[in-house]
Amino acid sequence: MSLSSAKRSIITSSLLAFTITYASADFGPQQIITSIATEVIDAFPADMDGDGDLDVVSASPGDNKIAWYEQLGGGAKDSDGVNDDEDAFPNDPKETADTDNDGAGDNADVFPNDPTEIADCDNDGVGDNADARSPQIIAGLEAQIAQLQAQITELSKRPTLEQIQDARLNSIVMSAGQNNTATLKFYVEESADLETWANQGKFVEAGFPLEAGKKFLRFSLKKE
Repeated sequence: MSLSSAKRSIITSSLLAFTITYASADFGPQQIITSIATEVIDAFPADMDGDGDLDVVSASPGDNKIAWYEQLGGGAKDSDGVNDDEDAFPNDPKETADTDNDGAGDNADVFPNDPTEIADCDNDGVGDNADARSPQIIAGLEAQIAQLQAQITELSKRPTLEQIQDARLNSIVMSAGQNNTATLKFYVEESADLETWANQGKFVEAGFPLEAGKKFLRFSLKKE
C-alpha cells in the first residue's frame, strides 16, 4: 500500500520502521525499513522526490549520517515482484513491460520491439500483419471466395415466371387452354394525350400452341 494514503504515520527508531494509520482502522501493519539503524535519533516522513509517496529521512550522530529511505510505490497488486509504479501491466502477473508500446506485453508479443506486429501464427519469422500467407488473411480470402461462389450459383439459376413478370412492365402469365394452346386478344385503345386511353372495342385474337408445355412470347408492331 502507498504511504501517500496514510492519515498519520508513527516512526520508531529502535528498528527504523513505520506504522500507518488508516481511516478504517487504528493502525496498519508495521513495515520494517531497516534493522541496523540503532543510532538513529530522529526520523521523519517526507516526500523527498515529489512522486506522491511518503519517504523516510533519518539522522544518526554515530556515523554523522542523514539517510533517505525511498518508498518505491504501492507494491505489486498482481504479486509478480515488479512494483506497480514500474509495471506496465499492474493487474497482469504474466506481463510487466511493453517495450514497443503497442498494448501487448513483451511476454506475449512475438515482436516486442516492433509496434506494427504482435503475432506470427505460422512461425515463419514474418509478422501476421505483413505476412500475406498468415492464417487469418487466408481464412478471410477463403470466406470471400465462398461468398462469391454462392452469388455465382444464385445468378446461374433460371428465373421463375413470377420473377420475369416482376421484371417486365405489364407482362402476364397465362395457362394453356384446349389443345395445349394459349389464346391472346389484342385490344385497340385510343388516346389524345398519351395519358388517358379509351378502349375502341376492336381486338385481334390469336392462338399459340405450346408444344413444349412452356414458352416465352414477345410481340412487336410492324407498319405495312
